[in-house]
Amino acid sequence: MSSTPPNGNRPTNRFGAPPNNSGDNSQASPPPPAAGTSAPTSMPGGRFGAPSGPAPGAGAVPPPSPVAPTLPASSIPPGGRFGQQPVVPPVSAPPVQPTVPPGSYTPPVSYTSPASPSVIPSVASGYGRSAPPSSLRVWVPVALLVCLIGAAAIFVSNKIGWGKSVLSPTEIAEKAKPATVLIYADFGATVEMPEVTFDTDKLKERVSEMESRGQISADAPESEKLTAVVDLLFSDPGAYLVSGASTRKSTAKISAAGSGFILTPDGYIVTCAHVVEPGKDVLDHELINTLQTWFEADIKQFTQIVPRLLPGSSLNDAGMERLTEALKKFYKANMQIGPVDTKVYAVLGSGKSDSSNPPEKKPCDVKVVGKPTPGKDVAILKVYGSNLPTLPLARNLSVSGLRTGEALHVYGYPGVATFNRNFSPSSIAEPSMTNGSVSRITTMQEGWKVIQTDAPATHGNSGGPVLNDAGEVVGILTFGAIDPNTGESVQGFNFIMPSDIIREFTNQANIPDASR
Repeated sequence: MSSTPPNGNRPTNRFGAPPNNSGDNSQASPPPPAAGTSAPTSMPGGRFGAPSGPAPGAGAVPPPSPVAPTLPASSIPPGGRFGQQPVVPPVSAPPVQPTVPPGSYTPPVSYTSPASPSVIPSVASGYGRSAPPSSLRVWVPVALLVCLIGAAAIFVSNKIGWGKSVLSPTEIAEKAKPATVLIYADFGATVEMPEVTFDTDKLKERVSEMESRGQISADAPESEKLTAVVDLLFSDPGAYLVSGASTRKSTAKISAAGSGFILTPDGYIVTCAHVVEPGKDVLDHELINTLQTWFEADIKQFTQIVPRLLPGSSLNDAGMERLTEALKKFYKANMQIGPVDTKVYAVLGSGKSDSSNPPEKKPCDVKVVGKPTPGKDVAILKVYGSNLPTLPLARNLSVSGLRTGEALHVYGYPGVATFNRNFSPSSIAEPSMTNGSVSRITTMQEGWKVIQTDAPATHGNSGGPVLNDAGEVVGILTFGAIDPNTGESVQGFNFIMPSDIIREFTNQANIPDASR
């Protein structure tokens, strides 16, 4: 965005004498003075002054009155270095204006005394137009150029956000705290499933077959054989676990927590879709984990048949975990889950230190909801309130100018810190802030963009606002990277659903304030 320096060789018609209007490069000589008059000395035009010589288009001037000798208008030089009138020898009588030939118009020449110098207007330059002084001809284009540059700067500023005040991390935290909310989602459903029995005969048959094939040594310790049995159950639970005649039923309840931020004073909230609608597979998995009494009963049944399978052996901790996973597979394949009852809440007034006015847990309506990753993981909630603190959305990526390396600030409720048992219950409402930068802006397979950041985040940060240095929300923290070998989260590689995608959902919810 550098500008080319101006050329030092300026054209003569910018600061020197203007070109001849007739097209002749030579200047016309002034007419000889009339009888009884003296010709003034011609003043050459200086660097900032007006040109010397006669003004073009002045026309013929009749001889002056013999009573008062005057200077012919065509022979008066326009001025000195700064456009002032050259000194005129005093005369005994006031000057007489030259007469004008019929059919033409020439503005009168103003004469001033040397004691009060002023700029002398130029004589007519043809077609009834008055030629401005050369200094004016220079500065008017310069002023127009400055105006154009200023207008362009304002336009670009509106497009890419120049001129926004940069806030310190402390100022950003203070701005974001009251508008960042903790989101709770409670899920409940009725679960039915037949009781489980173990096909002991089939397990014995399979172990004997493995011994005959040398897959298990006949002299192997019983604990090794028991491990092989558990592995059989885990690899194919449907082959060795059988549905019983009776059915058991339970009401499973789970809760999830995430983050969000208030977008409008009347209570529209932005969060992630997976916080309020995690998807059937995830929900089924979490509901199964709540059926602890069923697991305990089925594991106890297995430990009772172990002596019949492998006398003298017992199930160790590793075998217990493996058996639990085998039972989960069987439950998922055979249980029936009724309609899921979902209730969503937002904790308002985060970070209040006044114990007499604690944060409020208020119910929310789910207005618009997307799909968990790899879908557009955004949800719009509505809590009833007024004059609530808000955070503004930043411009879309296409016009915001967000670039790799720019600072980002993640605000929200990471579970490892928010629900740490070492902290007091009142600290739950206090959000946490982590800082990082834009690692890159990448594209999902469906063609829309997400922002990658190295700012630390974990479970519970989902849906929390990510702010730029101006305190605007560039997006919401959505998902992180998973190591495919271990299945564990990898820090430093987290992803943000940008303001572009958020606006798609606010438009669906008919939120006018979000279109700014």
